[in-house]
Parts: sequence; structure tokens; C-alpha cells
Amino acid sequence: TQVKMTIEENLGVNLGNNLNFLRKYSLIVKNNKHEYPSFASLLLFPVEPEQQTDIQIGLFQSNNIIKKSKVIRNDLITQVLEVMDFIESYILKEYVFTGKPRREEKWQYPIIALRELVINAIVHRDYKDGVHSQFKIYPDRLKFWNIGSLPIGLSIEDIKRGVERSYPRNKLIAEIFRDCGLIERYGSGIKKVIDQFKQYGLKKPIFKESAGGFEVITYSKEFKITPENVPENVPENVPENRLKAILDLIKIDNKIIILAIAERLKVNEKTVKRDIEKLKEKGLLKRIGPAKGGYWELKL
Repeated sequence: TQVKMTIEENLGVNLGNNLNFLRKYSLIVKNNKHEYPSFASLLLFPVEPEQQTDIQIGLFQSNNIIKKSKVIRNDLITQVLEVMDFIESYILKEYVFTGKPRREEKWQYPIIALRELVINAIVHRDYKDGVHSQFKIYPDRLKFWNIGSLPIGLSIEDIKRGVERSYPRNKLIAEIFRDCGLIERYGSGIKKVIDQFKQYGLKKPIFKESAGGFEVITYSKEFKITPENVPENVPENVPENRLKAILDLIKIDNKIIILAIAERLKVNEKTVKRDIEKLKEKGLLKRIGPAKGGYWELKL
């Protein structure tokens, strides 16, 4: 019902009752005078989500060390929200000081572009194969892998350019996402992602066919401490955005050691210890337990 109402609002139409809505979008199949839900409708509006929709998403320290993982199994539209919630919980965010009265927040990656990649993965996945999607979050990169290669006649260079023609694998699903306002125009998403990464000052994502599926790899860049990023009322040796970066790292791993923080921020251990004392003085951070075996508690 919520999806129907969203489409009606976006398109300015009245789709009637739920059954008429499903018929209009060919989500009901008629066979021998009987009507049955199509495979697309079972993916979009399941009573009990099946394993075909599984997305395995994880936070990785390295290729061999996983810190947190989750299996997302839900209707396809809700999956977009759950995946983005997981990503935003574990990528970094810094404060940028531009001279304006209020500091600006900047995510590690352009969020709108990440959302576009997530939607593309969910809409274009080969659900009949039954292989789950794999989304991986590393400190310096993200990986999205989906089963299902590109359609014949469509190349990676085509989708980078945003060609007018598009071959959505799941046409009925793509149509619902489009009319809900989640997709602007078929074939334009990847080009928009590339443009947004370029505007963000990041290298272009890598798109490739891999292991019978399609993979996207995005790279971030290190936080850079510059005089422009340091507010006037903060001493230069304790920049506010470095304090924020420390809090972000602790948010990801509350057992992280000082040495690991220093290596991640490319400063020495004494600097990190001094910054941590500053955070304690501000009441933002507390140490629970000993140096070995203890953990950090955020007081945000």
C-alpha cells in the first residue's frame, strides 16, 4: 500500500485498489482463468522474504579479517534503506571548516552516489540464480558484487557513458523503482555515480565483470589535516577534525588500540594520546577497563 501511495504521489495518478495496482504493473500472472503473483511481485512484496533476496554485508579490516557482518533479507525497497543504514554506520565522516559560522560535514564517499550503486545492485541482480549479493566495507574502499553479467550487446563502456538504451534484467522491478522515484532514468545511474565521485575529488569507481557477476569498487582518500580545516579557536596541534576522525574510528571499533589509530591517521602515538586526553576533557570519551582487554565508551 505504501509503495502504491508513493507512486500515485510521484505520478499524480490514481491506481485504484492494491489488486488493480498489481495488475497494472504486470505483477499478477493469469493462467487458466486463475491469477498468481509473478516472481517480481514475490521479491517486491513478500510475506516472508526468501533467500533469493539475501545480501551479505560486512565490515572488513582486511581481506581475511571481518569485524562485523549482517545478512539482509527483506523486500527489495526496504533493502535499500537497510544497506544504506549499515554503510553510513561504518564509513567515516569528517568536519570541514570553510570559514562559515557552521562547520560542514563530509562523508568519506558521496552518499547519493553510494545509494545509486546500492539501488543498481538490487534492481539488476539475477534473482533466479539464488546466489546472494556481497557488499564489503574496508577502511579505504567499498566493494559491491552481484551475480549476473551484463546483457549481450551492452558493454561496461556503454554504461559509463550513460547510453540511452538500457536492458534492465528485472524490468518489472526496475519499473516500480523508477515510478517510486528511486531511479531517474534507465541507463543514467552509473554515469551519474562517476560524475559525483569526480566532483568529490575521488578516483572513478572500477566497474568490471567478475566471477559470473558484476563488481564495483570505490576508493576513498585519507583525511587530510590542512590549515584551512583547523578552526581559529583550536590549537593547531589539536585540530578538531582529527578529534572527529578518532571518534569515528572508535565508533567502528571500540577496542581499537592507540597504535592502530595513529597508523590510520598517519600521526605518532603521542599525538593520539594527547588528542584522547582532549576528548576526555570534553566529556566525549571514556576508557573502560585496562589498556589490554578494555574498550572505549563514547559519550556523544
